[in-house]
Amino acid sequence: TYGEDVVVAHPQQTLHEVLHTMHLHGLSAIPVVDEITKKIRGVYSRSDITFLTKASDAEDAVRNLSLTLEALMAQQRTDVTTPDALHTCSMRHTLQYVFEYFAQWKFNRLICVDEEERVIGVVSARDLVAYFL
Repeated sequence: TYGEDVVVAHPQQTLHEVLHTMHLHGLSAIPVVDEITKKIRGVYSRSDITFLTKASDAEDAVRNLSLTLEALMAQQRTDVTTPDALHTCSMRHTLQYVFEYFAQWKFNRLICVDEEERVIGVVSARDLVAYFL
């Protein structure tokens, strides 16, 4: 997915807003982009939904939906068990590079950025399969 079709989230959005956007677009992950600079700040994925495991009860889980991505991403950085979910590539990388990267890192998504680290696309394993079909 490239250009205007790339769906992004912003650090000040709430978890509820972001999960809704991901659901509407059928996404398993969404790039988090600074609203002003448009630079990549991270990636939020369904596997990052730790607010459910950290909640003491259902009301606590619902309250966590009002947390911003910025707050959640700060929590993830302090959790040593959370893998770094941001993997990037550039327009200069070849299809071969993407295949090898996915195989080596057991990862299925790369955020394509320009020279100033602004998101210009997302390459997923699903995209590669569709390319060859």
